[in-house]
Amino acid sequence: MAECMAEDEFDMDSEISRRILQTTQYISYGALQRNTVPCSQRGASYYNCQPGAQANPYNRGCSAITRCRS
Repeated sequence: MAECMAEDEFDMDSEISRRILQTTQYISYGALQRNTVPCSQRGASYYNCQPGAQANPYNRGCSAITRCRS
């Protein structure tokens, strides 16, 4: 039984590695800098580092499937 579990362990590792390699998101160079915070202004968005900036600037628009009201 232990031999079967050992084989599955390597299969799972390669599955996880494959999924990680398929991702298309990247970490910015700014996020990799040591001893710094992405935005030094308290409460500001990391994507738009300005006081009073919108926290989530993404807008998907209005369509019939989202049942939004314009």
